[in-house]
Amino acid sequence: MQQDLEMVMELWAGIKPFVAQKDRLDAADHIIAVLDEFNMAEGIEDMAPLVDAHLGAAIKSRYGMDIEEEEEDDEYESQY
Repeated sequence: MQQDLEMVMELWAGIKPFVAQKDRLDAADHIIAVLDEFNMAEGIEDMAPLVDAHLGAAIKSRYGMDIEEEEEDDEYESQY
């Protein structure tokens, strides 16, 4: 898992500067979809909070994670 996380973050960091701001979410979506299709994304949903906004949104979208629900859970946990 750690190697997968590092590989995805390194790949995204290398590609991101070449992708126009308006196209970054689509590019991140494509990267996550390809990794998933080739069974290289096992446990990748756990890394959503650890990456930048575009890649995190792509992961959450691909795996049906509810962004608002997670934010509410974080707020509740931080109060205690």
